[in-house]
Amino acid sequence: MRGISPPGTPYACAGGCGTIRHGPVAAKAEGAEPVIPKTIEGTGLGRKTLEAISAEKGFSLDEVISRLRQNRIEAEPADRLKDIANKDNRAPIDIFGIIEGRE
Repeated sequence: MRGISPPGTPYACAGGCGTIRHGPVAAKAEGAEPVIPKTIEGTGLGRKTLEAISAEKGFSLDEVISRLRQNRIEAEPADRLKDIANKDNRAPIDIFGIIEGRE
């Protein structure tokens, strides 16, 4: 039955928010830590502009825009991360990965 697991089963939000309480999560191996999906859901990062993210993370705004353009993503400093992601059919975490230089 969905949403109900035996006692002692690790739980994490089925929606992927990373909280340990809402739904079952598979463990890597017996006694291992639960596998929790990588997400930024609920952190508000998607609502922030490129300008704000650059300032908070200490990134050069020009470098951020350049990294996005290298990945064929057009964006302006006032664009929100979520809007950029939606235009490119990606998740905000993917766009943030590009900004950080992970992609």
